[in-house]
Amino acid sequence: MKLSVVIPAYNEEKYLPGCLESLKNQTFRDFEIIVIDNNSTDTTAEIAMQHGVNIIHEAKKGVGAARKKGFSQARGEIIVSTDADCTFPPDWLEKIAHAFENPNTIAVYGTTIIEDPSIWKRQLSYYVMNIFYQINDRLNKKQFQGSNSAVRKTAYEKTTGYDSSLGALEDADLCKKLMKIATPSAIFFDPSIKIITSARRLKNGNFLKSLWTYLTWYYQTWWKQSSKKIQTVEDIR
Repeated sequence: MKLSVVIPAYNEEKYLPGCLESLKNQTFRDFEIIVIDNNSTDTTAEIAMQHGVNIIHEAKKGVGAARKKGFSQARGEIIVSTDADCTFPPDWLEKIAHAFENPNTIAVYGTTIIEDPSIWKRQLSYYVMNIFYQINDRLNKKQFQGSNSAVRKTAYEKTTGYDSSLGALEDADLCKKLMKIATPSAIFFDPSIKIITSARRLKNGNFLKSLWTYLTWYYQTWWKQSSKKIQTVEDIR
């Protein structure tokens, strides 16, 4: 089973090296890395080339367009989606591959630990995100994040794929499309599939308030399907 790891990147010179290094330390070895340079003006493209990964340019700005381009070029049976400001435990891809040993699985997603010097804040983010995803999963409101999800390529190709017009929630939109072609059990949350992401999306100094605001925003845009909010939160990515 071959995996393709797709990473959209716009001016990610600060975070991309750590992301690529942690991928090279994976215990699962049969995978390719595709970095989509989304019109970066810094050294993002050069960093990707230095690490010897596949680099693709996408002129249309936006994470939806970037993910769509990367998925279209993926050669793996399983396409893994993440972000340039994420790092991964060594067994991250191994656990994803194991989930797809079940032929009925079409998508799997995991949880997020927010990087912070404080141990209690890291643990809090992990448990809060776990609860958030588990509640959604049990209510059949499947919702994965583009930073930590994987899709069987054959299932992805049965949908219209990522919406290239979206600057945010492109991941939730894809999940909704997959739910229309699969049974609920074919898409599932696995809390053991963990990533660490930067805290840059938590924009004010109050960690708890920022985390609550982030989850509330997801509730409002996904559960209530507010297209207006989708168009105004592009900078959350």
